[in-house]
Amino acid sequence: PVPISPWRFAKRQYHQTLLLADYLGKHLDIPVMPKWAHRRGWQRSQQSLGRRERLRNLKQAYELGSGNFPARVALIDDVVTTGATIATLSRLIHQVAPHTEIMVWALAVTPNKADQALLLPGRQILSNRQA
Repeated sequence: PVPISPWRFAKRQYHQTLLLADYLGKHLDIPVMPKWAHRRGWQRSQQSLGRRERLRNLKQAYELGSGNFPARVALIDDVVTTGATIATLSRLIHQVAPHTEIMVWALAVTPNKADQALLLPGRQILSNRQA
């Protein structure tokens, strides 16, 4: 699961991506690594920031836990907006495990500007990012 800040956890009283990861792990019979990384310090909320600001905000936001990475991992997030969080975490993983294959599993993806041009009224988003 994508780590959340201790402040966000205290405010919400739950860790949404850990709940998603636990559910998927149980039903797909795959291990979940809840402490593979953590957020350090305090950073502004990503919600109101653009991609550049998000990347800058996340530069030193995460730290990897101890342990080895398997050959394949899934980063689980609730919403992928600009991809800044996923890009940051992927870079961290590849610094210590360059051959690890990283998949991204998310409940929702916010379409980028190119994808928004493909939105048709009453139809689903047409995107090259769809599996």
